[in-house]
Amino acid sequence: VSAGITNLQPGTTYYYRIEATSLGGTVPGPQMSFTTSTLSPIVSTDDATNVANRTATLNGTINPNETNVSYYFQWGPSENPSAYKTYSKSAGSGNKPVRVSTTVSGLKPGTAYYYTVLVDYNYRISGVESRGQTNGENKTFTTLISPGAATIQATNVTSSSATLNGTITPNGLPTEWYFEYRKSFLTWKKIGAVREPVTQNWSASVNIMGLDPNSTYRFRIVAKNIGGTAYGPEMSFKTLPFVLPSATTGHAYNITKNSATLEGIINPQGSPVSCWFQYGPTPSYGKASTGQTGIIGTS
Repeated sequence: VSAGITNLQPGTTYYYRIEATSLGGTVPGPQMSFTTSTLSPIVSTDDATNVANRTATLNGTINPNETNVSYYFQWGPSENPSAYKTYSKSAGSGNKPVRVSTTVSGLKPGTAYYYTVLVDYNYRISGVESRGQTNGENKTFTTLISPGAATIQATNVTSSSATLNGTITPNGLPTEWYFEYRKSFLTWKKIGAVREPVTQNWSASVNIMGLDPNSTYRFRIVAKNIGGTAYGPEMSFKTLPFVLPSATTGHAYNITKNSATLEGIINPQGSPVSCWFQYGPTPSYGKASTGQTGIIGTS
């Protein structure tokens, strides 16, 4: 025979015996006892998320199991994660799983860290308060390595343009890159950002135009991936003084009764140049040929 009983108190010892009765009388069985389980939360350590080069989010799941629960994380660069401790927070006193998390910072790039979630809990039964502590299993994550970025001296400097140069070291992660430049201490301007991410060491260069002549500009290369953002050292260059282009009219040839080819020589002197021919039946000209734009060079 068996019988189920309910509404028992947790963490309590109960005594019981069976009794059998008939017309001949009542006979008790020997006394026995059992102790109900104590109240304690159910705790698990979950995988870390948002892992970067110097930060990570530690996660866990806690079912308070009708106890009053506060939790915190312990973490560190060894398999016994006790080097650091986060602030304690409440997880309530319900009976359903609760997701908990804390973001830690000040980590070292490319380093393995271990962590666990710890729980302090208490409950009161029949005026008696009980306390305890439990924890989830140990978990680990490895921080990412930021990309490397090095700025190289500008080349092809003219009165209004220059080529910015640099190198990127992705460290195994898809890395976006661009240049920033500015005149004196004005706001940085971005150039070259619309590009496919690179995954191998990369030599980067971008041409910039529309600069002011005889002016000093500062620039740097920027590399960015999920491991972080790296800024190359700032470098500078000075644009050349503005020089007017030179124009030399040449000979006309292929002359017919209603057409001719006009020839001339242009030296842009380092600035983008547009050119065209003026012509007409008098020295006042009156007409202009189709022009050309974007001629660049120093010869």
